[in-house]
Amino acid sequence: MSISLSALQTNATSVQNYSGVLVTGSNVTLSSSSPQDIVISGHTGTYRRVVNYTEISGSLISWVNRIDGSNSDTARSVSATTDGSVYATGVCNSTTGLYGTNGGLLATLGNLGSFATYIAKYASNGSLLFTNRIDGTASDEGNSVSASSDGGVYVTGYSSSTQASFFATNGTTILATLGNLGRNPIYIAKYASNGSLLWTNRIDADYYGQSVSASSDGGVFTTGYYTSTQASFYATNGTTIQATLGNLSTAGTSAIYIAKYNSAGALLFTNRIDGTRDESGTSLSATTDGSVYATGYYTSTAANFYATNGTTVLATLGNFNTQGTIYIAKYNSAGALLWTNRIDGSGNDQGQSVSASRDGGVFATGYYLSTTASFYATNGTTVSATLGNLGSNAIFIAKYDSAGALLWTNRIDGTNDDQGFSVSASIDGGVYATGYYLSTQANFYATNGTTILSTLGNLGNRAIYIAKYDSAGALLFTNRIDGTLDDYGVSVSASSDGGVYATGYYTSTQANFYATNGTTILATLGNITTGTTTIYIAKYGSGFTTSASVTTSAQTIVTVPPTGMVAGKSYTIANNGPVSGYTKDTGAIYVATTSGNTIARLLKGDSATITPLTSTPTTPNDLYTTISRASNNYGPPTVWTTRASAANNQWYSVTWAAELGLFCAVSQSGTGNRVMTSPDGITWTTRTSAANNTWTSVIWASELGLFCAVSASGTGNRVMTSPNGIDWTTRASAFDNDWWSIAWSPELSIFCAVALTGTGNRVMTSPDGIVWTTRASAADNNWRSVTWAPELGIFCAVARTGTGNRVMTSPDGITWTTRASAIDNDWVGVTWAAELGIFCAIAVTGTGNGVMTSPDGITWTTRASAADNSWFNVVWASELSLFCAVAVTGTGNRVMTSPDGITWTIRATTVDIEWRGVTWAPELGLFCAVSSSGTGNRVMTSGKE
Repeated sequence: MSISLSALQTNATSVQNYSGVLVTGSNVTLSSSSPQDIVISGHTGTYRRVVNYTEISGSLISWVNRIDGSNSDTARSVSATTDGSVYATGVCNSTTGLYGTNGGLLATLGNLGSFATYIAKYASNGSLLFTNRIDGTASDEGNSVSASSDGGVYVTGYSSSTQASFFATNGTTILATLGNLGRNPIYIAKYASNGSLLWTNRIDADYYGQSVSASSDGGVFTTGYYTSTQASFYATNGTTIQATLGNLSTAGTSAIYIAKYNSAGALLFTNRIDGTRDESGTSLSATTDGSVYATGYYTSTAANFYATNGTTVLATLGNFNTQGTIYIAKYNSAGALLWTNRIDGSGNDQGQSVSASRDGGVFATGYYLSTTASFYATNGTTVSATLGNLGSNAIFIAKYDSAGALLWTNRIDGTNDDQGFSVSASIDGGVYATGYYLSTQANFYATNGTTILSTLGNLGNRAIYIAKYDSAGALLFTNRIDGTLDDYGVSVSASSDGGVYATGYYTSTQANFYATNGTTILATLGNITTGTTTIYIAKYGSGFTTSASVTTSAQTIVTVPPTGMVAGKSYTIANNGPVSGYTKDTGAIYVATTSGNTIARLLKGDSATITPLTSTPTTPNDLYTTISRASNNYGPPTVWTTRASAANNQWYSVTWAAELGLFCAVSQSGTGNRVMTSPDGITWTTRTSAANNTWTSVIWASELGLFCAVSASGTGNRVMTSPNGIDWTTRASAFDNDWWSIAWSPELSIFCAVALTGTGNRVMTSPDGIVWTTRASAADNNWRSVTWAPELGIFCAVARTGTGNRVMTSPDGITWTTRASAIDNDWVGVTWAAELGIFCAIAVTGTGNGVMTSPDGITWTTRASAADNSWFNVVWASELSLFCAVAVTGTGNRVMTSPDGITWTIRATTVDIEWRGVTWAPELGLFCAVSSSGTGNRVMTSGKE
């Protein structure tokens, strides 16, 4: 980093030199050397300050989404793209809703028969980009997706419908169909990055398309298995048979296929693995050199690996028994077999997932029932390693080099049934893994097979684990997703930013997403019907924690970076101090001298590029800098400090009651504690909410002496009021719409609320917060925010959906008129600045145009936001003549301010969590923001240096 801290202000009360004497004078510069060193440079020397960085990429939850309907919906696969977005597929068994990170309904998918395939794409911030479905009158199941190098996606599964229909993103237009010869054919399809269908192929056989993996040349590998005596591989025209594969057994047992298609859907080769009993191909992973790894399992006494001619047997693998034995194989780009490996024991052992590593090797996972799992060398006889088993199924994670030599093994084990389902190689050379465990406690072992490095608990039946290992097999962290019933982790995909996407499904009423400490709940997801399965899609982000210690004298700079960090790459501080012994501001890390004088402070979001030093610093002399912010005076909020929230709920809105001297925030999650209050923004107390609804917005009405909050859930009780923020009473909402924002008009003496849902009734008004009346909205858009402009005498609301009409205004809250938005961004926040005479709206989408302003609510002009973050809320501070907006995405820059709505400046935020609401307290001279994510830090307040 390169931060200049000036000490030239003669009136500063906290300017110190090294000996602690107040002075004026010099500049100092804080700069980064190696990642272990922060060097303070003064005009006469330098002083070494050690700050230790620890990598925690992928362990911080960024967002969670759910796909939910009245019947069971199951996830099967996720695949990250190079631009940071993610594709997902699985199975819907009802008319299914796709819910956003805020819990709101984003889209629905229909269903013609039993099971339908869903394909969805999400942006890196969790916003839904499109949905597709493959559907017929019977079962149509999506099992695997793989993002292609051109931004599109490959998908495979199977259909038992007479005809499988491939729908467009509008959900009604059928773009293609695939027939059925009376069996359960496998489909393979490719979609463009915008969701348009490019081509479809089918393999006519009984079951199952299990896995696809995009190849480096733009094509795709696929695997699965079939029980038919012959599998026919069709061309994209749907009629021409390009190849067939046989089956050694005619008794309905299964054989494995491996095939490759080019980017246009033309078949390049087919391979099969076959024996006299059942064989199942479960996963494959393409490498950068064009080859492919494959895994699965076989119950035959011997598994035969055939050449592409379909008759020549190139290799065989044995089996201890007639239960499952795991194979791992590698083929080159033309389908030639390079080597085979097996994992075998006395019980049923199954390989479930492989992922090619960045060094050319491969990670593998699955599970084994055997008392001892033996990992064989490529010669088929030498046992390279063994893993034990405490109970029923145990999970293995292994790494092989490019030649098939075993590098290491790990296991996750307990006293009951534990199963590993997915691995994904990360950009730093490590690997993410997921699955589930039925054991009361899951033990994560070291590569020696005996030392337990970590454990995870279990609330109910099956719980989900997400773990990360480095390239040598060392455990970096564990996470769990857990509820009171059965929960299943099925797929992970490492993202380009070092994090990971994860998907699976849960039957619990509520799925809890835990922090790496195993106890703190960072997020929760609900379930429409307890006992049926609901799908989750989650993103875990990346960051670095820091700790610091003071050196007692000048020392030689250590130039070796910590594990996982490399020279020339920029890193961002993820967590804040304070450093032990320094408590001036818990939102910062203070860099201090040996005599105790603070000489610099590091905030979250500061970046450092590693450039090793070659010189030795000396003890500083007369080193000056400011060390603390001014207090109780107005000015732009240059410093934000995190505060301990009263509970780790999903806080969505906060308001200030001047008459009470009180902040009040409401939440979408929590049990009986979905309100918290604070007199100063620092010390917060939970309050009993009137109902456990998803409270989305709260406002204070000075003239009534009343808080009023609205909700997106509940039955006839989607409003609650309180005179003091402590005692709350539910009120009957005019209609059970998803109410998202509320405003108060003193001049009209009415509350006005707007909703995401409803038909012609997405507005309601009330004179007292008790009796509510529905009003006709100008359009059935997804209305996200409403404000009152007394100087104009109008309400103004903005929407996340609509075409050219994402604004509406009303003089009375009753009669509404749509207005042309400056651009069709997803507008989610709007406020009024009386001193400027303008509305200002912010959006969660847009490129360089995430702000728009208007003098009258009618004519709108786009403005350049300070960063293309997902801006979620905006407020006006009259005393500062300043807009302040907060965001749910961004790195160290989730606040921006503007004096006019036109020119915006980024302000460094202390933690990168999802800031949903912000308000201004003039009596305190500070902004206060609340977040829906984070651990004990879901509030931040503003100040000055």
